[in-house]
Amino acid sequence: VFDWLRMLYARMNYVVRHKDEVTSAFKQSTVGLLTGDPISPILWDIFFADLGSTEGMSADDDLRLAGRAISHVEQADDVALWATSLMRLQEKLSAFFLWCRRNFVTISVSKTKWMMFGPMPEISASQIPQLFVDGALIMFTVEYKFVGIVFTSCERDIFRKHYERMALKASSVTSLTFAVSVHIGVLPVREGLRMYRAQVDPYFILGCEVALDVSRQSLRLLECVQLSFLRRLLGLTARCSTAVLFTETGVLPLQYRRLLVALRFFRYLVKLPLNHFAASASMDSFLLHAAALSSWSMDIRYVLENLPVPIYVSWSLTALSAEDWHDSVVSRVIVSCKKALWGEVAASRKLSLMTLMLRRRLRMLRGPAHELGVAPYLHVPTSAHRVALTRLMCSDHSFAVEFLRRPVTQRARVIPRHWRLCRYGCAQVEDERHAILDC
Repeated sequence: VFDWLRMLYARMNYVVRHKDEVTSAFKQSTVGLLTGDPISPILWDIFFADLGSTEGMSADDDLRLAGRAISHVEQADDVALWATSLMRLQEKLSAFFLWCRRNFVTISVSKTKWMMFGPMPEISASQIPQLFVDGALIMFTVEYKFVGIVFTSCERDIFRKHYERMALKASSVTSLTFAVSVHIGVLPVREGLRMYRAQVDPYFILGCEVALDVSRQSLRLLECVQLSFLRRLLGLTARCSTAVLFTETGVLPLQYRRLLVALRFFRYLVKLPLNHFAASASMDSFLLHAAALSSWSMDIRYVLENLPVPIYVSWSLTALSAEDWHDSVVSRVIVSCKKALWGEVAASRKLSLMTLMLRRRLRMLRGPAHELGVAPYLHVPTSAHRVALTRLMCSDHSFAVEFLRRPVTQRARVIPRHWRLCRYGCAQVEDERHAILDC
């Protein structure tokens, strides 16, 4: 294989073409591999292939997934070792160091940390056990990022810090997106939604296949940023209904958006060959679920059954292996989302105008598409007119029926609806219909 690669690179010539002009052929440097060459990860896998067979890396007390012992995993040159005891972990570290020395690889001790999961002993900082690699001390930590996911061992929700970091990054991008309004004017809704899907949404769904939303407090961190972006894009205040932000823009609520991505990953895991590590992990999760123990699949079930419109499905191994199980669940999640949004809009007394428009504009319970559609009036080119229409439709306007709904002080009482009369002296309630058609 290596001789063939040397021959291939030695005989490979390159030309540069610009429009109709072509340079003469020249040779690329023979040092290293081309950037993006698929042979690079293949060679790296071959290079690492004998790590598992190294003496001291595997033992009978290794962690097992569906009966399969897994002592370490790698993502490129990022390596994770784990063990069920501190002594065993030190043995693995020593064995890994010897393998690296034999293969001319250096361990970055400054980037290496160790964590402990499970019940923490009540000890002082000076009593924390120590691990070493080649005589260098490895620092203990309760928070670490591996393959883009932040893990923490001092919180009940081990992904809590991950939610916090993603919310902070999404909030920074949101602020930067709307900061350009000072220079370019109000951001149009169509372009704003493109920016949202390209720059903000990736932070919302990063790692959602693994970090399921079993903690409402953690999910709320991301939801606040999403609501803030959509309100600023539409020109609405925090007093407006949250459901209209999604029915008018076609954006899915994060609780449903993240769940749909996780379900697609679920389908991918079920179809994997049994020799894959991920297949072993998913099978172990199913077995724990069948035994009524905490697991990844149990978390998916918890999320489904705690949606605003709950979804209950069969979780037997026979049902999970059915071809149409995942498609059926995804369809039911989409219907659940539409029912939840429609129910919130229909139940609100101040969204009567929005209810009438939705019945004509959207067939929310029968539509097969994931997106709910963008309201036509959001394409109005003049920003002032568009914002005025949006506030009118979403009951976030300054008419008396809405403005007097809010008490001026904490001790003030809400003014009854029949007292919210027209400002021009009419003996009628100043609502949307009266302001536009009657007065």
